Amino acid sequence: MMRKRIGLLTIFPEAEYQQRILPGIFSQTEKYDYDVVVFAPLVQVCNINKRYVHGEFNIFELINFSLFDGIIITPVPMTEAQNYILYDSLPDVVICLSDHMAIGLTNHLLRNGIKVPEQVIVTGYEAVQEASLNNPPF
Repeated sequence: MMRKRIGLLTIFPEAEYQQRILPGIFSQTEKYDYDVVVFAPLVQVCNINKRYVHGEFNIFELINFSLFDGIIITPVPMTEAQNYILYDSLPDVVICLSDHMAIGLTNHLLRNGIKVPEQVIVTGYEAVQEASLNNPPF
């Protein structure tokens, strides 16, 4: 049986925030016998050379979402993540590392005719009040 695969979209994995969350992601995926494929431009978004940043963000264009059982999105500009998820094969689930990211992605998918959770499950974590008020709620 083929191991399940999780795609991890992140930016600048050496940053402090990513260094705090990535070990937890990797330990849990190892515990449940999942492979993790990481897609990450190695540049900070605040880099002044916009053409370089744009070139680095092309890493996300390489993703074939149909090869993954799920996607984890750490803080990345949501327009980038939304576009790649929307215009490629939908994964079964997208795990956003905040409820606010999940709300933004869900609303974007719904505006574009993607049914959540029927076609793709989107979730976040933190249990912010807005998540329970969103339609569909988290």
